[in-house]
Amino acid sequence: MRLQKAVEEYIEHKRSLGMIFRSQAVILRAFAKAQGDIDIQEVSGHDTRKFLDGNGPVTHSWFGKYGTLRGFYRFSLARHYIAQIPLPSSRPRPPEEFQPYIYTRQDMRRLLVAAQRKRKCWLLEPHTLRMLLLLLYGTGLRISEAVRLNLADVDLSAGVLTIRESKFYKSRFVPVGRDLLKALRHYIVLQWPAGALGTTPLLGTRKGNGVTRQQAEKSFQCLRKEAGQLAPLPIHH
Repeated sequence: MRLQKAVEEYIEHKRSLGMIFRSQAVILRAFAKAQGDIDIQEVSGHDTRKFLDGNGPVTHSWFGKYGTLRGFYRFSLARHYIAQIPLPSSRPRPPEEFQPYIYTRQDMRRLLVAAQRKRKCWLLEPHTLRMLLLLLYGTGLRISEAVRLNLADVDLSAGVLTIRESKFYKSRFVPVGRDLLKALRHYIVLQWPAGALGTTPLLGTRKGNGVTRQQAEKSFQCLRKEAGQLAPLPIHH
């Protein structure tokens, strides 16, 4: 069994169970690409350790990759594609656990004020960064859900957001308060010209592309420094 074929079979299996399996699929495909077009049994423990360690310090992503590869290799072992699992027997010490932090109204005011001051490290326009903050704080959406919203998902007349195919491919409705609804109306008029299609992303860049999670998170890191080193934004991935 070729490694790449086994990876795609595993991804299809997990999605058939109702899992989105997006980030895990990215990890597995990157792993297969790094190993090259080889048989799954040719991958050694040294190969998997090299992929896990990468080039930087140990972060929580190391353990995310490890868990993803472990699931894949258990699947492969059960189907007799391999005789043993080529994962390292020892694991590094995990980094310090993230400490949850609930932002106060005062914290949010500082962030919103700071968002109006354009800086070179901003990857988003100030009005888009401000809208993202209000959206996350006012609805409790996951960051991935917020950046995937299209204009068609925003019902301004009913005051409802449609969150499509989140966990386990399920969709849900999220009510929007009056103040946030007003901010959404203002942002859409400012960001998008009249006649924008329903498939247009709600949160957009200067070039009219949808905002990615990486862009949003990097912009926020810069924003925290501008606002006075506040704690990391309590957002779900």
